[in-house]
Amino acid sequence: MNSLSVGGVIKATGLSRETLRFYEREGLLKPRRKAGNGYRVYTANDLERLEFIFRTKKAGFTIREIRELLDLRKSDHATCQLGRDLAERQIRRVDEKIRSLQEVRAILVDFARQCEKEGPDAPCSLTFNVSPVLFEENFFGRC
Repeated sequence: MNSLSVGGVIKATGLSRETLRFYEREGLLKPRRKAGNGYRVYTANDLERLEFIFRTKKAGFTIREIRELLDLRKSDHATCQLGRDLAERQIRRVDEKIRSLQEVRAILVDFARQCEKEGPDAPCSLTFNVSPVLFEENFFGRC
């Protein structure tokens, strides 16, 4: 592959034009400009970089963290220990999200059980009952 236009990258990756421009504005992607017409030109390295961005974003890293990871890839400081530390930090974040989602699930299960007990024609408890779990200390701070 020599190079791709914006349209070629969109077709190859499924990303939108807006997403590509966002990555450029954020400094995650720096395509070359074609002499003469000024159009963006993407190389195989750019596509590999987009794949890295996609994978790290899917793993839950923020744009700022992805930028730092991309910068780290270019440096001599990209050690396994640093990578492990970053991964473990992300695992802790994911675990916290899982705990939070489990609490939300418990609330929804409680509502569903209440509706089951009251029958299909009873007033919907979901619209006026709020589970006590919502009022536990710090619950709203985690949302």
